[in-house]
Amino acid sequence: MTAFKRPYLLHTDGTVITCQKKAWMDTAGICMWVDLILKQWLEKNGCPEWGVLLTWDHCGPHMTHAVLETLKDHKIWVLCLPKCMTDWLQVMDLVVNGPYKANTLKL
Repeated sequence: MTAFKRPYLLHTDGTVITCQKKAWMDTAGICMWVDLILKQWLEKNGCPEWGVLLTWDHCGPHMTHAVLETLKDHKIWVLCLPKCMTDWLQVMDLVVNGPYKANTLKL
């Protein structure tokens, strides 16, 4: 297991506040998200014995050794969308991020 150190605030309601110098999600941020948010969510909602499947795009930090090991420790299997298909297949980009960005650019 890889250990990362990054300051964060953990509120009583489970909200986590942290920062990254360039405001991008990186390996440390993903590992923190898995340990602080996803792990607790799985424990609260019940995780099947075989684990769960996480689907995401080919963002570089998603596939680092540290992230894959952290996910494996929590029985989380990874399926990556095909490269260059995020804007076609990723639901958040289609339904939330795309329209939000388009409307923000109109301002």
